[in-house]
Amino acid sequence: MTHYIGTIYFLGKYRPLSVEGDNLEEVMIELSTRAREAPQEAQERIKALWLSLDTRYSSQSTEHGSYGARWVAADEPAFPHDTWDSMPPCPNLIYN
Repeated sequence: MTHYIGTIYFLGKYRPLSVEGDNLEEVMIELSTRAREAPQEAQERIKALWLSLDTRYSSQSTEHGSYGARWVAADEPAFPHDTWDSMPPCPNLIYN
């Protein structure tokens, strides 16, 4: 079974957020829900990723400026979550 990881990232400006699931749509809904009060740029990156969603690929990403969103078919994140613990959280992004 394929496992998916969705991430919203900020190129070092804020702590990234990753969510995981066995269904790509579920992962994208979770990212959208957690970013509903986040800065507009973060919401726009998730929307752009939704609009370009193509399951023929094993990953996709979109970024503009320091905001980006990505999904990947993988069993675990590229970096452990504690790698980012010292970074400040993005305002109004739901991390838990």
